[in-house]
Amino acid sequence: MSETFAIKARLITNNEQEFQLNKLIGIYCHIQNVMIKHAKSCITNLERDNKYRATRGHKLSKEEKQLCQELLLKYGLNKYMFHKYVAKQTKLFKGQANSHIAQKISDRVWEAVESYIYKNGKELHFKQRRKYKSFVNKNILTGIKSDGKTIKINNICLPIFIRRNDQYLKDILKNNRIKYYQIKREWHKHKYRFYVIFYLEGHSNKQYPTANGNVGIDIGPSTIAYDSEKETNICELGPNVISIERELFILNRRLDRQRRANNPQNYNEDGTIKKDTKTFKKCWYKSKRMKVTEHKIKELYQKRTNRLNQAHNILAKYLLTLGDNIIIEDMHWSALAKKAKKTEKNDKGSYKKKKRFGKSIANHAPSKLITLLKNKALICGVTITEVDCFKTCATQYDHTTGEFVKHPLYERMIKIGNDKVQRDLHSAFNLRHILSYKDEDEIVYHYDNSAMETNYSNFKKRHDICMSNIKELRKAGNYIPA
Repeated sequence: MSETFAIKARLITNNEQEFQLNKLIGIYCHIQNVMIKHAKSCITNLERDNKYRATRGHKLSKEEKQLCQELLLKYGLNKYMFHKYVAKQTKLFKGQANSHIAQKISDRVWEAVESYIYKNGKELHFKQRRKYKSFVNKNILTGIKSDGKTIKINNICLPIFIRRNDQYLKDILKNNRIKYYQIKREWHKHKYRFYVIFYLEGHSNKQYPTANGNVGIDIGPSTIAYDSEKETNICELGPNVISIERELFILNRRLDRQRRANNPQNYNEDGTIKKDTKTFKKCWYKSKRMKVTEHKIKELYQKRTNRLNQAHNILAKYLLTLGDNIIIEDMHWSALAKKAKKTEKNDKGSYKKKKRFGKSIANHAPSKLITLLKNKALICGVTITEVDCFKTCATQYDHTTGEFVKHPLYERMIKIGNDKVQRDLHSAFNLRHILSYKDEDEIVYHYDNSAMETNYSNFKKRHDICMSNIKELRKAGNYIPA
């Protein structure tokens, strides 16, 4: 496959066109849910087969692999069988749904099925219509068409909004071949705005100047620490993003009062919801003010997303200028966001808190920054190296003794030799000096101790400057994370 990059432009729409586009998104959401239902039933039938069960839990021979392939075909688990099934579903909408867009949806479902069968992926989940944001075509000839100034979907013709002084967008669309389009909606105040995303061949002309050398990055739920030959620093992720928790609490409380006032028949005397009404949306009435409150909640989430995207883009561009090899720990963010399953007590006898870092991860989106770094690194020729955090233990390694010393989470300043250094900054310094090699299909990591000894004095100077700057900011009244 050739290299692909994307660029987004807004579409000019009226109320009738917005209604038609929202209806179309609802149709494609329904088609995807039908495909997921079909896939789940096929997987259930496959897992009930005794021959298939006998192949689980051990390394398969050639005969067993062939048997598995035959069983997959028997129960309809094939990419092209999915295409046939989705074609029947598309015909039910009498020309409103495009067959090529529906095929793209079936491909997406098939990828999830492959992940579930071959890679121990998660269970397939149905999509909610309100969370379904976009649809994509396979090529520029059918489904979504464009002449450079307008986008045509079915019988809907939508002008593309391009600013007069946006020469970059004009040049990109003129000089690069368009491979396919995506229609996406984003919430703005009280309604959806619609955008077209152009997927173009090649790579964008935006280049970032890069230096030579390694860059170690220790990223946490709310902060990022990085170390390079140029600079050592620790900062908050998305510092300009204001927390929406307080406003969300007030709006959700208001929404609950409105829901109870409009639907008294659905509540018991003690205030709990009646069982019969939980799963039926038709039983619930929404007033105009309820809808206004819901729109305000949506707007808050969208504002936070937009600000985070802007802050992460600026930071990612800057990090790429520090070196040509960026080393990051491979963190499992979904595991950090989940609550603890075990109920435990501390030494005093009281129960330990089960909450983890869910709110911090939602407010600062560290995974989004890593995704942006990877995408931008492909353009610049910068390599991103992800290391296993369980094997490297960068926060525990002391290069002066060559030992791994565990530190409790609240201990932010740790002792290295005779010096006290910030834990995350020292972790970034360790990551910068990691070396790896393959040994029988297993990656082995070790630290370059000689380089660490020579570079430590310069790191300590940069570290002290960084910590003094943080103290000055705190004295000036700025918020600094713990």
